[in-house]
This record gives sequence, structure tokens and C-alpha cells, in this order.
Amino acid sequence: MNINWKKYVDQIYCIRYIGEDQYRKTKCDEEFKRLGIFDSGIYFEYININSPFYKDIYYKFFNKFNKEHPYSYVTDCTFGHYYCLKHAQFHNYKRVLLLESDCVFLKDENQIIELLESSKKVMDNDENSIFILNSCYSKCPPVTFILPIEFKINFYSNEDIWCAGFNIYSKNAYDVFIRKYENYEFFTNDTYKFIYDNEINIYDSEVNIAIQQDWVKMTVNFDVLYNIDINNDYINRFKNSAKLELLGSFIMNFSNLQKANNYSLDYSLDNDNIYVKYYIKLFDQINKYLFDNTLKLENYIVSK
Repeated sequence: MNINWKKYVDQIYCIRYIGEDQYRKTKCDEEFKRLGIFDSGIYFEYININSPFYKDIYYKFFNKFNKEHPYSYVTDCTFGHYYCLKHAQFHNYKRVLLLESDCVFLKDENQIIELLESSKKVMDNDENSIFILNSCYSKCPPVTFILPIEFKINFYSNEDIWCAGFNIYSKNAYDVFIRKYENYEFFTNDTYKFIYDNEINIYDSEVNIAIQQDWVKMTVNFDVLYNIDINNDYINRFKNSAKLELLGSFIMNFSNLQKANNYSLDYSLDNDNIYVKYYIKLFDQINKYLFDNTLKLENYIVSK
């Protein structure tokens, strides 16, 4: 089966990067081939660069942000999004899909088509819309990272999200992006509420069309609906010393979550907090696949 992408968008953009990790590139290429994106007839690839100019532009023109937010890769990424949307504006496309080059999609193409059809019905009646079909929740990321185990479609307007790996823009949506970015009103492409305010309706779904490859190491149930191979995409990627780095990174991230949300796991493993549930589920997953269940949770409990 091949998805007829032209039915849903006028152009598909993908932002790639010079010096991209080979694993990331190969996996993404496999997914694009599987879903007919390369052969869609509307695929356009933008290869972003690392340049000192980006840093200079950020500190000179986005000065109302940079006192609290030092220059980082998000500046480069947002310039890439801007370039693609500016290209779309020049060609006056009605609707475009913007991808980032680390997407992993739903296994079932029929489910992807169902989501595309449902989003099209909404967009056909709402020219002030953007669909974020790779979204994370801003307030409580672990809710996102415990992925659903059943497919269902539940579109709703939502501004409190981030991530931009699979975005469908109406013309009005990308016009707002371009206008505000050229006025230096934002510097990060996925701060949706801040960018679009009341001008554009922001939609996402409980089940995303795509997740990003890095989600594999911090997401529960990543292999249920999405095209992830436990051996090749998880166990083999993080074997040997890498699995210790992954465990250490996970513990550190959780420690930071505790500080940011003002709670402590300590030894209260029966805690009903969503972050605690997430910690335990993901720890069990890492323990199962990478350590043959030899780790004991009580040895890795994080305290403030």
C-alpha cells in the first residue's frame, strides 16, 4: 500500500542536518521509503547547517529572549522550519507537511491514513488550523511518554504541547509563523501557544502519527503501535557500555523532573504521582531489555 500524500498536502518538507547520525538517517530513510514519502512526487529536503551566523543573529535580534535562554540547537532548528515555510509561502501552497528527520511512524498504514483523513476533514472546514501529530504535553511529559496501547482518534484543540516532528500547516498557520518570526516575536518553533495565540487553532491527537527516535529510550510502550524493532532499534543500540549511559541519563533526567516539580520519590514506591508511575514503568523496561532483570529498583531510587 502507498499513501496518496498529494490528497492531504501540496508539499512535504523534511529538515535534515549536515553530519547527521548515520543510524538516525538510515532509520528515517527506511520509514520514508515504507510509507511512500520519497516517491510521493512532492517531497522536498532541506539540509540545515551549523553556522556561527545563527548564533550571532540570535543574540542580536532575539535579545528579549536570550537573557534567559542561551543560544542552543533550537535556534538552528527553527531557522530550518522558517526556510521551509517561507518556501511554501512563495509557492502559495494551501497545506504543507513539515517533517523532522528522526520520525518513526505507526506500523499500520491504515491507521496513518485514518488520522490523515480525519485531520483533512477538520482542515477543509478550518483554514486557521495546524495539526501537531508528533506532540508532547508540556505540563506533564510522562503522560506522553506512556504511549497508548490501542489506536483511536481523538482530535481536539490543544495549545499546551511541544515537538514538531510531524506538522501539517494550513496557509494561514504558516503565514502567522513567518510574520511573527520575521518580527522576532519568538525563537522556538514549537512554542505553539506563544506563537499562534488566538489566531490559529492548534490540534493534536492522543495517538500520534509519528514519534521521534530518541523517544525510544524514554518511552513506555513505544513498540506497541510504532514501527520499532526491540532488538535492532533498542537492545542493539544501547548494548555494552551504552546501556549504563542510558541508565545514568534516565536517573539524572528523573532527578531533574523531581526538582522541577517539587516532589521526591524517596522510598515511597506506592506514590500515586504520575512521575513516580512513569519512573517505575520505564525502569522496569530498561531492566528487562538491557539488564535481564538483574537490577533492583530500591538501589536506584532518586532522592532530592
